[in-house]
Amino acid sequence: MAWASITRKKLNKISKSEKVVEEMLKSIGVFAHRNWGFQTKGGKYRFVDFFLRKKKLIIEIDGMEHNLGKDMKREIEILEVFKKYKFIRFTNNEVINNPEDVKNKIIEAVSVKVARSPAYVNTM
Repeated sequence: MAWASITRKKLNKISKSEKVVEEMLKSIGVFAHRNWGFQTKGGKYRFVDFFLRKKKLIIEIDGMEHNLGKDMKREIEILEVFKKYKFIRFTNNEVINNPEDVKNKIIEAVSVKVARSPAYVNTM
């Protein structure tokens, strides 16, 4: 499948959890590329859910369908390309059921000084 068609399909798809995290990032004033694509050293095309270039952070949101062994291999491929980046992974369950915890972990990872805000409200 051509890179352009893969990119279009991936960019047009966003899960409920990804939307929640996208809104969190906006609420703390952090810009992220969503569904950012790149090529590994082995020539494979990969996407990450959120790529925060200025903060040197990659965020992945995974559903129950993800295979831990496969995800670990993929994570290693990502970190080989982005050696100086932090990588955090959340499950869909964490994002939906514990959004404040997820938001706090993201704030900690990006070292953003944020004034105490009211509890995050999921408007979905």
